[in-house]
Amino acid sequence: VRALAGVPGRVAIRSQLVAGALVVPRSAVRGLVDTGVVGLQQGNQIVQRTVKLGVTDGAVVQVIDGLSLDQQVTRDAPEVGS
Repeated sequence: VRALAGVPGRVAIRSQLVAGALVVPRSAVRGLVDTGVVGLQQGNQIVQRTVKLGVTDGAVVQVIDGLSLDQQVTRDAPEVGS
């Protein structure tokens, strides 16, 4: 494909749809490729949990492994070394 300056064109971007995916906000994940870390609420404490990641649309990230639907993650990703 070759683009020429000043010539109108059209671009189609195909994204992947995963029905029934467990997703968390992008802001809740540190890391984006294959694995990431989220803050997991456990009682009165927040612990770091490594999760396996899937597709993202930039706003939310699919979690393939490491979380279940009944667990609550923090809104913001844990800081490095915390």
